[in-house]
Amino acid sequence: MSIYANKDGHEDLVPENHYADVDTFGTLDSRPEKETKDVENSTYKYLPCGNKYLSVVILTGLLVLLGTVLLIILCALHSANSQKIEQLKQKNIETNLKFSQFEETVEAKLQEIFVKLKKHPTCSSGWKQIGLSCYYFSLESVTGLEAVDKCQSIQSQLLVLRDKAEMDLLLQETRGKSFWIGLRRFKSMWNNDMWQWVDGTTPTFTNWRTGEPNNAGGIEDCVEMKSESWNDVNCAETKNYICKINEQS
Repeated sequence: MSIYANKDGHEDLVPENHYADVDTFGTLDSRPEKETKDVENSTYKYLPCGNKYLSVVILTGLLVLLGTVLLIILCALHSANSQKIEQLKQKNIETNLKFSQFEETVEAKLQEIFVKLKKHPTCSSGWKQIGLSCYYFSLESVTGLEAVDKCQSIQSQLLVLRDKAEMDLLLQETRGKSFWIGLRRFKSMWNNDMWQWVDGTTPTFTNWRTGEPNNAGGIEDCVEMKSESWNDVNCAETKNYICKINEQS
């Protein structure tokens, strides 16, 4: 018990525990310490921005961000694949076009060959078919000018050679003998060493023997083919001749 003076000046007895809640400075604590902590914990527990809620929000945000990044990546891959597919389609179109053009070219060449073969299916008796042309190798010897007439009389012309490949094929038949071919010296007032085939064309291929043509005596205006070479000779000489039915005639 404690003695306390009231406002009338009289002394009152006050229990010891009456001042239990009075602090050092004479103020009363509104709530015990334990009660205050319980209230704070209870209030924090029900706050909307608690740790658990904040974690869920952050995790959801990260998932949304990750999904967005994945979507962007997938869109980029799809776009790249679409471009590659279009490029492959374009290449396929170009390849098909080139193949079609190649087919048309081959077909045209085959048709040309078929037409020529139909035009000259076989050579007449006494003629030899070499490639797409017919050749006549004479057994008689005549002059160079007579050889021209002989071939014309059988609807052909004295041999006109277009390339070495054709000549090489014919050499298998001549066997080293000398034959007239249809090459003639073309004389003009400016040049006496020009040559021309009997069909009026200029030679694009020649195979002269070494030192030829030499126009010995100034009278060698005709040409013989012997073995693998050519030689200019006097047209008055007599030799065998080769006639040709051209594949385009």
